[in-house]
Amino acid sequence: MSRRLFIIATYLLLVLPTNTFADTARNYAMKAYHLMEESPFDNGVFQESMSLIDSAYKSDPNEPWVYIASSLAIMQQGYKIGSWYNHKSFRSGVVDKALQFAEKAKQLGKTESQAYAHLARMLIIKNEYRKAWEFLNKSYQLDDSNYYAWFYKALISYYMKGYDDTLSNLDEAEKHITHRYQKKFITRQRQRVARKQGDKALEEKMYKKNIEDFPENAYMYGNYANFLLKNGRPRESVVYYEKAISITPYPNALNKLEEAKRKAGMK
Repeated sequence: MSRRLFIIATYLLLVLPTNTFADTARNYAMKAYHLMEESPFDNGVFQESMSLIDSAYKSDPNEPWVYIASSLAIMQQGYKIGSWYNHKSFRSGVVDKALQFAEKAKQLGKTESQAYAHLARMLIIKNEYRKAWEFLNKSYQLDDSNYYAWFYKALISYYMKGYDDTLSNLDEAEKHITHRYQKKFITRQRQRVARKQGDKALEEKMYKKNIEDFPENAYMYGNYANFLLKNGRPRESVVYYEKAISITPYPNALNKLEEAKRKAGMK
């Protein structure tokens, strides 16, 4: 290194805040986390996220978000089918491995709200609701504007059949949305409550809301089409299956379209 470059490097080390590199690691890992959450079935997004996590780890191996994002990556790799909050939806051993990373994140991030919220998520998957609730209270104490602290409380309330509390916690979560995609999680959870309460009008309204919020998303049209088909409205469902397929011709929509057409007497 030349003397001039050495002087510049020394100067930067002296004047830059001590947390600059940690912040870089945090930003990389947070970006990876939100990319994966938004597009869990996109392999290109997953590969980009893994690259971001690797960069974050190299920048600061003690950054809690590195382990939060790694935990989510493990879950996505091991996901089979079904609810993201049910251990049966993952291959054997995946949840426990992801839990280890979540616990590491909490160990390193004693003042990081999301470390506690993500650990609570893992415990929800394992049906350990009481312990999960305790961690969510800690997450809330550290940051009462953390969307996930409220959203995961809503999940626990739902599983405990406290539907009024579920909706109340969802209302709070909605106030603290930081990423557009988080809207669909709240709307879907309200759909589930409406279904449990037998309120088909509200359930349908929530399907339409997701279409309004995400008109570019094929699955929003397909999900509404599934609802219509299930509720004896095959001719209407055909319209929405065709719209879904025009955006992304995914297998379920293609198969269901044929079924809908048969039931509607269109083929």
